Amino acid sequence: MKPLRLVRREYDDDGSYIPSPEFYKSKPMELPEDMAERQVEEARAFLAQIRAGHHLRFPWPDVDRLIGPMLPGWFVAVGGRAKAGKTTFLRDCLTAWTEQGKTVVYVGTETEVAALRLSWAASRCGLSFADVLDGNNPEADRQLLADLGRQKGQAYRAIFGEIGEGTVDDLGYWVEYARIGHADALIFDHLHMLDVGPGEEWRGLGRAVKAIKTMARDGKLLVVAGAQLTQGEGGSVLGEHEVPGNGSWAGSSGIQRLVDAGIQLWKPFHKGVTPQQKREARDEPGKIADIVQRNVMAVRVAAHRWRQGAMNQFAKLYVEQDQVHSWTSR
Repeated sequence: MKPLRLVRREYDDDGSYIPSPEFYKSKPMELPEDMAERQVEEARAFLAQIRAGHHLRFPWPDVDRLIGPMLPGWFVAVGGRAKAGKTTFLRDCLTAWTEQGKTVVYVGTETEVAALRLSWAASRCGLSFADVLDGNNPEADRQLLADLGRQKGQAYRAIFGEIGEGTVDDLGYWVEYARIGHADALIFDHLHMLDVGPGEEWRGLGRAVKAIKTMARDGKLLVVAGAQLTQGEGGSVLGEHEVPGNGSWAGSSGIQRLVDAGIQLWKPFHKGVTPQQKREARDEPGKIADIVQRNVMAVRVAAHRWRQGAMNQFAKLYVEQDQVHSWTSR
């Protein structure tokens, strides 16, 4: 299968797209009544698609309540501070959706495919990947091999790919693969490992986000991508535990602006932590654990094109043994 080739486009200094005159000449012209009729039929088909359940939801009621259904063609960003659990979150989405009978393509950038699949098996068995790597554990090996056997029997449900520090074209290959294979979603972990070419990183990343959104829409494929958040508070040792804001997407504001929905993850402080306690922890990093909520993943809705009321709403998730659980069911 050949990689998807993206059309080269021109951009002005602020990164916005400048269409050429040929672009307009190549667009077919429709009579107003024909255009209206086509658009009405497309809207009816879109409504039928929604009512038929052709969408996915985050598997935790606390988050699903805020985001709602995610439709084919959407681009959803899952931003996370350092060690906030982005990969664990995305991997658990893969588990839940494949158990619902959905087909998902999972593309990684930091781990080879064999390790991705083994890590997924460990998670499904309630093991951490560190447990897998540590020494000889016959019982753990038995569980892992049994799960890998189940994965082989359901291979069409979860396909793993890896592009390293690849380009948008490399990711486009997997988007096209998912489209041709009638996958329900593609999970990409994560955006900031993409090679966005020479020049300023923020501009290249903004173009990459635009290209991925176009691929998702044209392929009628839900794309969920992990993204990096800035450390916060000037990069201090406590910054990763501060509440992220709309400007916290690392590298490019295009992520915030272009996604259909975006959430941000971080490990929060205990409620009521004082500035004095933060200063003491900054001077003595060993005290950080005393003021941070253990095993808690905080979630903030940073963007939602279709649910403005969801903006800046928060939820909590509980993390245990490399698995994410609903806060209300912990």
